[in-house]
Amino acid sequence: MHAFHKGLMSAVLVLTWAVAAHAQTPYEDVGGHFMLDVPSGWSKGTVPQPGITTFSRSGAPTFQVLWGGGGRDSAFRALVNNAVGAGLGEPPAGAAFDLEVNGNQARWAEYTATYRDRQVSAALGAVALPEGTAMFMAFYPAETPAEHRTALKNAFQSLRVIGAFATGVANQRPAAPIAIDATRASGAADSNPPAPAAPPAAAPPASIAPTPFANEHVALTLPAGWTTKPVTGAAVVFLAHPTNGTVQFLGLKVKGKQKRETILEGLRSGTQSKMPSMKVVRRQELTTTSGVKMLTEELSGALTVEGREVPQVALIGAADGGRNWSFICVVAMSLASEDARRDVLAIIQSLRVP
Repeated sequence: MHAFHKGLMSAVLVLTWAVAAHAQTPYEDVGGHFMLDVPSGWSKGTVPQPGITTFSRSGAPTFQVLWGGGGRDSAFRALVNNAVGAGLGEPPAGAAFDLEVNGNQARWAEYTATYRDRQVSAALGAVALPEGTAMFMAFYPAETPAEHRTALKNAFQSLRVIGAFATGVANQRPAAPIAIDATRASGAADSNPPAPAAPPAAAPPASIAPTPFANEHVALTLPAGWTTKPVTGAAVVFLAHPTNGTVQFLGLKVKGKQKRETILEGLRSGTQSKMPSMKVVRRQELTTTSGVKMLTEELSGALTVEGREVPQVALIGAADGGRNWSFICVVAMSLASEDARRDVLAIIQSLRVP
């Protein structure tokens, strides 16, 4: 295979990996308080429960996220009180950890206890956010597969403010002993979870001015409200907006002069080899602010992740703007609203090659 086309295929593979790695479905709390990434296969329950959101999957544990006032410690203590009242007992010494989840103070425990002559596990967590605390709760058989346990933990670790990036876990350390409310030390197995506080009115998102961004591959100007998070060790940049969703952007300068049509054909073939359902739905030429003419195509289809189809839109572009180099651009969008498309096209038009 020609070295240039190998480079195109590598670029598409990098972006496909980035999309697959983030294929969990983002969920935003209807009250505007928090968001999380719902694991593949889980879906939100349809029965409304004020302040409580339930996620379930056939053959896997159900988990709930509750919203309430107070801080991390009191919220976590309420979850433990609930588990104790249900007959599970409190977390044993060393089972609870304090940590930072996406930059927010949090506490987490996963433990197994005897309940009615069988082993049952509990996963409890609390993440303190600016307007309150998101509380995570799940109970399931001790023999639950490790992959399902990991999915629950990942869901907890994705809790964050709406519009923020999931930056991961930091500063994990053993938590201090947890005080148990003796008034809840006995109760029925279906004991109700702690009642969430009435949610405060959601504040409108602050207006953010257009923001410049640059790395070794590309320089961009982001429209108001968009923020960035580069993927470590890759040319991919994640762009996020509070209402327009998240897109994955790859801009790459490639050595060697090639015609735009040739580049675009390679990008299209690489994209369709990994996502066969992707079809071209739009084609247009854009002129960037630096005067480079870029030919673009928009493809629509789906990416199959763990047997589940995740709708995707890809925007590919090519420019032959230099004597000994060409430029490629690939954008993947899980949310393809007209506002998101408009902003992404504006971002592409702002492209400058360092």
